[in-house]
Amino acid sequence: MIILGFFLLGGIVVTLVRYYLQNLATQIQQEIYQSYVDLFPDNAPQVCPENSRLMPIKCAGFWLYFLVGAILFGLNAYYFINPIQALFWLTSGVLLFLIAKIDGHYQFISVTHCQCLMALGVSGAYFQFTPISLEQSLQSLLIGFGAFYLIFYLAQCYYHQDALGRGDYWLIAALSSFYDWQQLPYLIFVACCSGLIFAGIKWLKGEKIDYLPFAPFLVIGQVFMLGANMVG
Repeated sequence: MIILGFFLLGGIVVTLVRYYLQNLATQIQQEIYQSYVDLFPDNAPQVCPENSRLMPIKCAGFWLYFLVGAILFGLNAYYFINPIQALFWLTSGVLLFLIAKIDGHYQFISVTHCQCLMALGVSGAYFQFTPISLEQSLQSLLIGFGAFYLIFYLAQCYYHQDALGRGDYWLIAALSSFYDWQQLPYLIFVACCSGLIFAGIKWLKGEKIDYLPFAPFLVIGQVFMLGANMVG
């Protein structure tokens, strides 16, 4: 019954994620418009959503999302005896997917999503869902955030522009909370290698690379590291 419940829950949750992604562009446009109106109430712009450069994210069909979500949730419920632990990893996976998908499409990392993932990582250490203690999780989080916050500003001073996005150090801090800080270089190494491979494939195809979002490759590195830790 638990597996069946997770099967249905997975279909519903992933379908809601699909709905969120499809309507994200409209939500951002409305927030920007409302902020402008609040700042300049006497000079409200005439908004034409169809002329916006922020195009909606294209997602696969409803039933494909439902089926994939149902299978993934059902497999996790089968693998993890503790249903709370299964929910923990599934929620983490959904957040990782959202962060990678949004950054890959809009080159934008939501700090809110990163903070939710960070809270999950710390909670997982507290409830012993991850193989580190709460102290190790917090230490790793602070080291990851501090190191890449420093890199962000050093690169900005050297290049006189943002070499890293501001969401990158929030994301790295969130990812770091899932394991000990000594493993952080391996995460970055896997992420950079996967990014270079992707860029090389595009270069071989003759495609121009103006900007390469880093979040999808950080998520690949995170999945690799979590898998390696589980196997280890």
